[in-house]
Amino acid sequence: MPYQKGKTNNPNGRPLKNRALTEILEAAGQEEIKGSKLTRSQFLAHALWSVVTNGEVTLANKKLLQVSPSDWLGVVQFLYKQIDGPPPQMIELPMDQAANVIRVIVHGAHGGQAQGQG
Repeated sequence: MPYQKGKTNNPNGRPLKNRALTEILEAAGQEEIKGSKLTRSQFLAHALWSVVTNGEVTLANKKLLQVSPSDWLGVVQFLYKQIDGPPPQMIELPMDQAANVIRVIVHGAHGGQAQGQG
């Protein structure tokens, strides 16, 4: 059958994927490490803080791993992003555009009264 414009050959749409990486990582993180009472997620949290505070970490297989200064900095930056979120981004607008943004914030997108008044 030839292709017909405006008609799909897959009326049910694309099938959902149930293998989202986040779900896989969360499930794996809840498993306990053999010989330990920690889950993998708990171990990861302890390991990250150990790297930051000591510059080294003892892995689950009992091997000691020392990190370089650049790797240490990377872990510190990662933790700050996870805890505080990314820093606010500053944007510069010409005065006429800034005035329009302020007008929308104060009066709403459709020029109504200020929010909370009325």
